[in-house]
Amino acid sequence: MKRDDYAEIALLGLAGYLSFAYYPVVGWLAGTRGSDFGPLLHTRVDDWVPYLPWLALSYGLAYLAPVAAAFAVAREGGMPAFRRAFFGYLGLLAAHYAFWIAFPSSARGVMLPAETIARGGWAPAVNAFYGIAPPWNAFPSFHVAGCWYFFRALPRLNASWRKLYLVWFLTMFASTLALKLHWFLDAVSGWLVAEAYYRAVAGPLEAKGACDWTWESTRARLTAVAAPLAFLAAGLGFSLARLGYPH
Repeated sequence: MKRDDYAEIALLGLAGYLSFAYYPVVGWLAGTRGSDFGPLLHTRVDDWVPYLPWLALSYGLAYLAPVAAAFAVAREGGMPAFRRAFFGYLGLLAAHYAFWIAFPSSARGVMLPAETIARGGWAPAVNAFYGIAPPWNAFPSFHVAGCWYFFRALPRLNASWRKLYLVWFLTMFASTLALKLHWFLDAVSGWLVAEAYYRAVAGPLEAKGACDWTWESTRARLTAVAAPLAFLAAGLGFSLARLGYPH
């Protein structure tokens, strides 16, 4: 890969994080809808799963593991493969955003009170996750969906990394339940949605070899990526101020 490739990867990666940073804004909007379908998601599994704060480690790695997977995609498949994975991620995220606003379902019924998560050595991490994740961004779980999507996008040649990622994914899946941040159906639906999305969208794009374009110059290439990045940053700041989040 060339130096320009790494620059594009870095800018696209930052754009991905900025897109994900709209997470609390979407949660705020969902919470203003006046409906909550969350209680309908309750099952006996939610009552059976114990609170296991040490799984906060697996839960937290979900903010980093997909990035590592995306770099593996770039190294094995080149820029076209990375772009397909990236734009597929944006599409999956947008679908979740739209669904959360259209059908608000909170996880408040399964989340623990502040005095419970304030105890123990893992309390700072669990408290941080409770603060980051609005209860309305629950069904389907993007924490599960996004991570499964990047597992499916991983190159088939790197079998060892795929196995390691899969083991971690299973512990992370369990952590969404054991930290009481999601209903069981949130996690299952996130898994199924990501698999269906990959087969319907990302898989066909990969088969067609999409996103295999070139640039006339480095300036044109980086400008094409930096312009929407600036728009995302400006839009995020405006949205937070306009909506008054978190108040």
